[in-house]
Amino acid sequence: MHDAAVLAADNARVLGMGLTLLRRIGDGAYGPDEQASRGGVGPQFRHLIDFYRCFLRGIERGRIDYGCRDRDAGLERERGAAIRALESLIAELGQLAQRHEDSDLLVRAERPADAERSVWTRSSASRELQFLQSHTIHHYALIRGELERSGVEPAEEFGVAPSTLEHWRGATLAAD
Repeated sequence: MHDAAVLAADNARVLGMGLTLLRRIGDGAYGPDEQASRGGVGPQFRHLIDFYRCFLRGIERGRIDYGCRDRDAGLERERGAAIRALESLIAELGQLAQRHEDSDLLVRAERPADAERSVWTRSSASRELQFLQSHTIHHYALIRGELERSGVEPAEEFGVAPSTLEHWRGATLAAD
């Protein structure tokens, strides 16, 4: 299996952790209440879904533009919509692992509002999949904090970097 396929499978597994969490929490913990424009974990999930969609759209063209996101407010408020989006992304990542070798890409990240122009940089599917996994885990840590403040306890490994999990396992084995 080539690197991009391994990384696509790793990303699908990480998104699966979010899917498991979304199926377990209630709608109240997910989205902002009707009085607030922000709140809950919905905006974090919408943000992650947007980044994966940019990646999957762009890989076919060889150009990924992370600044050109959908920002669908429905994904922020409707847990069911986020569940369906994550299911779709996981399926697409599974297909990606079968279709693509590691390909060269041009990537544009968000730029500061006062920047004169956008900058496109060279990357690869593998590198972008590494970025997406790290970005997702980072946002899962933010989601974890939000949920814990509202009394919801995510799984122990949710929002924890793989290297930290490995360190914890090693520390536990050394203590035994």
